[in-house]
Amino acid sequence: MSAKESAIERGEVLVLTTAEVSGLVDAADCVDVIDAVLREPAALSQQTLPRRRLYMPVEGEESEYYWHNNMAGAFLGRGTLAVRLDVSRTRIREERQEFPGDFTGLVLLYDLATSHPYAIIHDHGLSPLRVAATSAVATRELAPSGSSVLGIIGTGEQARAHALTHRVAMPGLTTILYYSRSADNRDRAAAASESETGIEAVGVGSVEELIARSHVVIAATNATEPVFDGHSLQPGQHLVSLASSDGFAQRREIDETSIERSDLIVVNSKTQIIADRQGHYGSPSSVEDLHHIVELTDVLSGRAPGRTSDEQITLYDNNVGMGIQFAALGALTFEKAVAAGLGTPLPADLFVTRKSAGELYAP
Repeated sequence: MSAKESAIERGEVLVLTTAEVSGLVDAADCVDVIDAVLREPAALSQQTLPRRRLYMPVEGEESEYYWHNNMAGAFLGRGTLAVRLDVSRTRIREERQEFPGDFTGLVLLYDLATSHPYAIIHDHGLSPLRVAATSAVATRELAPSGSSVLGIIGTGEQARAHALTHRVAMPGLTTILYYSRSADNRDRAAAASESETGIEAVGVGSVEELIARSHVVIAATNATEPVFDGHSLQPGQHLVSLASSDGFAQRREIDETSIERSDLIVVNSKTQIIADRQGHYGSPSSVEDLHHIVELTDVLSGRAPGRTSDEQITLYDNNVGMGIQFAALGALTFEKAVAAGLGTPLPADLFVTRKSAGELYAP
């Protein structure tokens, strides 16, 4: 009997905090499970819902909003449905989006066979790695052969998580470069990455130097405007961008030149580009308007080609989170947590409506 089946039989829902799950799952396992869910044939068409967000103005606070984020998706490989819910406040400045104060983020895991919940995991314990693991899956498919230098623009959690997962995606990796406007931040991030990955990591003094020296370039910032000039990209490079517009807060880490110079553009979801009016792709009204762009699931399945030459510039725009990511990584994290004896069990009856004989109800 699996850990999930045992929890359901006992009538328990396991609550896992960020502190409990941080570092619990190996980066290689994260990359593998994200790869597995993205390869499921109906991953985008039937197993995930587009992300939705709410922004409600905070009275008396300029450019500050009450913020809600949600998405849902299923991983058939482990019979799990995930619902991710976030509530916070956000400030949108000229150059960056910030989240002041406390942040409530929960990932609810349900067993598909019984409809019972079996885990509630704090979002922040999963989110950085599920984004980084998805980028790593794309890099493994799209980076030029022999890539050995990884350049990361940004020094926060996402930057360091990407260093961990790209250690897996780039078997020839020898050097990690960091750039941010703060010398202290880039040196601190480099020291932490070197300790965590065993790969030499150093801070560099300019974004131009980072791009000139890197085979794979990752923009992992909270910027709302481009962080480098696309003319500096070189033939053969692979570029990753994480900024994700959502129809209200238009964000972009890369400029139009970077997009125009990319021989292949791969995204998570074309549907989300349209729903979120992601401005750096124009104003598409249908998926057909994005015929020049490929979804990552199509590359993984072989329905669309990936990199075909080491001279191509490839762009992977990690343009939206997907519920299927949380279903896959959440199910794996739950299994690891049970094996390690972590978490707080709660009675499932707190969450489940039991149907008595002859009782009728409608969702």
